[in-house]
Amino acid sequence: MKRLLLIAAATATLAGCNTSSPATAARTTPESVCSRFGYQPGTEAFSSCIAQVKDDQRTLATSYRSG
Repeated sequence: MKRLLLIAAATATLAGCNTSSPATAARTTPESVCSRFGYQPGTEAFSSCIAQVKDDQRTLATSYRSG
């Protein structure tokens, strides 16, 4: 599961680099990523997913900056 979230976060982070419209940016938010995984807003699982995606995005951003 964590690997899947990491891949999704990487995709979202990289997609954010090439954002050409607000609609594209909206598809890469942690909320949209978790919704695409099937989590329902307002649930504990959805909140956990968002926290994990945000953490993975920070990790990727740090790795990208230092690499």
